[in-house]
Amino acid sequence: MKTFITAFARTCVLVLLTLGVFVRNDVRAQPLHAPDAWTQQAKVTATDLDTYGWFGISAALDGDTLVIGAHGARVDGKAQQGAAYVFVKPPGGWTDATQSAKLVASGAGSGENAGQSVAISGDTIVIGAQNADGWKGVAYVFVKPVGGWTGTVNQVARLTASDAVVESGFGVSVGISGDTTVVGSYWQDVNGNDKQGAAYVFNKPLGGWSDMTESAKLTASNGTANDWFGQSVGISGDTILSGAQRHDVSGRPDQGAAYIFVKPTGGWAGNLNESANLVVSDGDTSDMFGFPVAMSGDTAAVIAQEAEGRGNGYVFVKPAAGWSGNVTETAKLHSTDAGVNELFGDSVATDGNTVVIGSPWYGNGAAFVFKKPGGGWANMTETAKLLAADAGVIDNFGESVAVDGDTTAVGAYWDTINGKVAWGSAYVFGYSGPPAPNTPTLKKPANGATVTTKRPKLDWTDATNATAYQVELREKKKTGKLIANPTVAVSNYKTPKLKNLKYWWRVRASNETGYSAWTGWRSFVVNVP
Repeated sequence: MKTFITAFARTCVLVLLTLGVFVRNDVRAQPLHAPDAWTQQAKVTATDLDTYGWFGISAALDGDTLVIGAHGARVDGKAQQGAAYVFVKPPGGWTDATQSAKLVASGAGSGENAGQSVAISGDTIVIGAQNADGWKGVAYVFVKPVGGWTGTVNQVARLTASDAVVESGFGVSVGISGDTTVVGSYWQDVNGNDKQGAAYVFNKPLGGWSDMTESAKLTASNGTANDWFGQSVGISGDTILSGAQRHDVSGRPDQGAAYIFVKPTGGWAGNLNESANLVVSDGDTSDMFGFPVAMSGDTAAVIAQEAEGRGNGYVFVKPAAGWSGNVTETAKLHSTDAGVNELFGDSVATDGNTVVIGSPWYGNGAAFVFKKPGGGWANMTETAKLLAADAGVIDNFGESVAVDGDTTAVGAYWDTINGKVAWGSAYVFGYSGPPAPNTPTLKKPANGATVTTKRPKLDWTDATNATAYQVELREKKKTGKLIANPTVAVSNYKTPKLKNLKYWWRVRASNETGYSAWTGWRSFVVNVP
């Protein structure tokens, strides 16, 4: 039987772990080496939090600006009002990063938990607060001041649903792209269906962001009660993605679903249904496909947290004909070693070329990186695994992730800081390219062998991390006339037509990072009657 670990249940387990009452039996020893290709550049946290501030519950990144949610933050004496913190990359790099600004909703009260969800696009940040406004939920919009992100910054707009009801979960998820914001409301009743869920779209007015209700309401045409549509949303340009992880599919309870909405010709307005359904080829009962989700350009990333008992990620690329009908995954992403209940897929982010998936209960927590192969997305395991240098067992490193280009941020919202449990932190990693390839081993011809063909084939072993090989072939001696110096993509090379002479050859592997060491020299003699 598969189990879905709720946020409340996880919090209870973490509290028991903190008290030493409960012991997780799946904690493995962390590898001692640094993650391949990515380097931890910084660890950041807020300057003014306390126990259970939960900094790192959410993360968003755009260029040189990182925003981290802390939905347990105490503000002006109001417990768990929540806040978000902005970090701007210094000229010297993320290593020197410190808190630039604190985002606080003016007029907010205790228990709103603002910052559970965050999103950023350019100079605009959106923060979700699903417990605000008497538990009806609010999303707050913050715009970068003329003087930059510094000090305490209050919202410029308050976004609400026109049909808001208590405990609808409005604000559980947020997304922004340019002048368009989307807010999820996963427990919203729709046409009498309890907790079917909806998402709300807000268009920036010509005069700038101001308090407003939605321009459009998005729902699934096949939605049913308890689908939880909108618990996770993504947006990129004119395309919105929303998951519904508890939707039943073909009689399979909680298989889950995900939907694409494309901006109509007339704009985001009125009540709208999906343009396309995202469908997995191997879906099953209780997979929980649809939470979380992420969107960038023509690429959608959707997690099925309980698939195969361990969780899988799926990538969908916009078909040539556009987003319409049923669209099956382009690629399936899975970890090489994530285990049961390690929450692989608890968070996901993508910039189109990279997908990052968090797994906060993998050992001391991890984030798995999947770089798009040169030939396009295909079924694959991770290309790198990110680990915090100082992570503890209950830090929940991987609870949130964000990625933009060569930078990834990972939240650890239960990290103990200054002796305060669950103060929280976040880590910034930079991509430094793949590790240098290993040196191959020469196979044939054997050293000193005589060959009886004018065009012998040179063979060597495949080298780890190699994408190409450079061959050096010389006549008579190691410093003799260069006969051939090709770069090939496979581990063999057929020589040009050779004379009856002695030849020397060697090989080295390469990738975008650089070259391996050369192999030793080997000789062979061509003797064709």
